[in-house]
Amino acid sequence: MFTGWAVMMVAARQALRLHKETGCCGGIPLFGWRIPMYALYLVLLLLLLPQAAVGQTACPHIEVKVLTLNVTDLPMPAYLAESLYYGFDAALWSRNYTVGENVRVTLVNKSTTMAGSGKAIENALKNDSSIFVIANVIGDAILEEYLPVIEKYEVVSFAPFTGSTVVRRWSPHLYFVRADPLAELFALIRYALSHLRVRRLGFMYLQ
Repeated sequence: MFTGWAVMMVAARQALRLHKETGCCGGIPLFGWRIPMYALYLVLLLLLLPQAAVGQTACPHIEVKVLTLNVTDLPMPAYLAESLYYGFDAALWSRNYTVGENVRVTLVNKSTTMAGSGKAIENALKNDSSIFVIANVIGDAILEEYLPVIEKYEVVSFAPFTGSTVVRRWSPHLYFVRADPLAELFALIRYALSHLRVRRLGFMYLQ
């Protein structure tokens, strides 16, 4: 492929070296010289395009199903949970739901309550065994509710939003993308003391 493009670039450069008086290139009329040049372009395109087409069709199509929960009784404004879901969906939509070469994501959304989140996930996994990931679940109590279920079915919970360190433990079925709340606190204290050099530092805990 590199050799073909190199030949095309050399031919294009030679086309610009016209005789100043006769309008010819190397004694050959310009019009007569352009015909074999265009033929060369056509031959190179015919050689390169089929290879690209074969490379695309040879790869298998992989579908990854991701389960998301719409918990209706979260102790927080509904628009916060909705913005998280629609933001996740918009990010996938901007990439045409494709996250890798021939890997396409399909979202499966289920509505449930906090107490019934574990049962809802279990029913979804029973009905569709091709679900591999549970994404963007909010709440410590919900995580504790469905953790035994994903351990049983060997499913990964991706990017759960938790508020305390109690539920943050190592597990092959949990994939956190945010830092531990305690680690965030230590980082803020270090920044305030080392960089801002404050003399007093206050804390406020919301209940």
